[in-house]
Amino acid sequence: MKQDSNRIFSKKFKISVIALLLLLITTTVLAVADGILDTSYNTDGKSSLYIENGARIYGMTVQSDDKMLLAGQVTIGEGSMDAEYYCIVARIDTDGTLDTTFSSDGYYSSSNTGSECNDVDVDSNGKIVAVGKASNDIYVYRFTTGGALDSTFSSNGITNIDFGYTTAGKAIVVQPADNKIIVVGYTSNGSDVDFGIARFNTDGSLDNSFDSDGKQTTDIGSGTDDRPTSVAVQADGKILVSGFTDQDFSVVRYNANGSLDTNFGSSGKVLFDVSSSYEQDSFVAVQPDGKIVVAGRSSNSIGIIRLTSSGA
Repeated sequence: MKQDSNRIFSKKFKISVIALLLLLITTTVLAVADGILDTSYNTDGKSSLYIENGARIYGMTVQSDDKMLLAGQVTIGEGSMDAEYYCIVARIDTDGTLDTTFSSDGYYSSSNTGSECNDVDVDSNGKIVAVGKASNDIYVYRFTTGGALDSTFSSNGITNIDFGYTTAGKAIVVQPADNKIIVVGYTSNGSDVDFGIARFNTDGSLDNSFDSDGKQTTDIGSGTDDRPTSVAVQADGKILVSGFTDQDFSVVRYNANGSLDTNFGSSGKVLFDVSSSYEQDSFVAVQPDGKIVVAGRSSNSIGIIRLTSSGA
């Protein structure tokens, strides 16, 4: 298992990457073509927003109208023994202010104590989905375009997955073809941690065409700590999940039916040691030519690898 100090650094590293993406990810929102700060965004291309005390952002995406969606956590009573933690999802307008057309004040805050939201995405209808954890389960939320919990999704806009062990949802993606929702996270029995993946229908029910019951766990190798941190869907519907296994980057590819793609790497899995020290929190993307890019923390640097479509 990683040391606690490594986990803290890893979370801070992820937040720093997200903060950088807020400035650079879209030239239409934050920067002009030559990469300088866009002064049409909050007058100087930067913004600092107060949502609630102790707000942290762990994931983000950009809507088709260039508004930004953020997922994270707020802390009530930060620093005290009685501190409480809640999932938040916020929407930022194109001028850098909280979008008050979203959930009346610009953000949603969960009522579940000890919850967090780690990632967010948007479906083709503009509905917003987020994933996180609460009560040792993976929690999935869907919101209307106005930021209200969507009652057509699991009756109250929220559903959860119990893998039978301690779990946490880390990444989410909507399949472009049908708006089905894929979530990944880790599941732990106290001594071993594995990748967990699930797919939901648009009504919030588990998709039984995915591994027969809508979910599965994957043990990457001989290590005891397999943690997914990112998910992407290829043009052919195959699903890529990246993260880390002990101290190496790990990538798994699933077929659209949830089975491991044995044409990828070794039986659907690949491991990479970039540095002589350790890797954590990798993120995956697919190039237009089908090559796969993975980046994340490598010791005290950023490690980047590019794979062929077969995982080599």
